[in-house]
Amino acid sequence: MEAISLETQDDKFLITVDKNSFNKEFVIQLIDRLQMEYLAEKVDFSDDIENLGEDIKAEWWKNNKSRLLGIKQ
Repeated sequence: MEAISLETQDDKFLITVDKNSFNKEFVIQLIDRLQMEYLAEKVDFSDDIENLGEDIKAEWWKNNKSRLLGIKQ
């Protein structure tokens, strides 16, 4: 048996993973990653989301810069 095999059916793919080739935790992490990728493709963020992220990072840095760099105020 191959370590990984893929079978195509009418409406699905069947992935078979050899238990002797991978540990269970790795397979679970792989399935979780596939689920995240699936959900990420379904999300339709506007371009403003990147600006929001930059604003959040700038505000966080403003509030934490002194503490992290050891600057006395």
